[in-house]
Amino acid sequence: MVLSEELTGKVRFGVLGAVLKTIHTWLQGLSRPEDINDVDEDGTTVLSLCITSGLLRGRTQMTNYLTAVRWLLKRGADVTIADQRG
Repeated sequence: MVLSEELTGKVRFGVLGAVLKTIHTWLQGLSRPEDINDVDEDGTTVLSLCITSGLLRGRTQMTNYLTAVRWLLKRGADVTIADQRG
């Protein structure tokens, strides 16, 4: 399944605190555990989005992204999935 643009946009550009709420809501709504590794149109997972967005957004939001990364890893997110950029 392809991730929605709404979800990926909120993860990439979310305001402080909104990222965690978005990820939490998305995780609660997953119908199958393997859906955690769904990708967007570029082949990017939510885990990858959180990592890159957290690094780009800087210290103020990095804690939120790190918390989201921990949640995703605990739920079985695959760290080996590469997007179009590798």
